[in-house]
Amino acid sequence: MEGRPNMVIRDLFQPELNDEILAACIAQHDIAAFEIVYDRFVARVFSLAAMLTDIPEAERIVLQVFSQLWLEID
Repeated sequence: MEGRPNMVIRDLFQPELNDEILAACIAQHDIAAFEIVYDRFVARVFSLAAMLTDIPEAERIVLQVFSQLWLEID
C-alpha cells in the first residue's frame, strides 16, 4: 500500500476485507478500518478478559487493547 493514497474503507465490500488489509489501512490511520476491526473483535476480547477478571477490569482491558492497536500498529 506504500505510495498509494489512503483507502476509503466505507466504499469497499467489508466481508472481503481480511485482517491483513485492515491492519495496513489502520497503519495509515484509517479510522473506518479501525472501526471494522473493533466491531469484529471487541466481543471476543471482552469475553476473554471477563473470563480472567471482573467486568470493570475487563472493560479497561478492552480499552487498553484497542488503544494500543491504534497507537502501535505502525
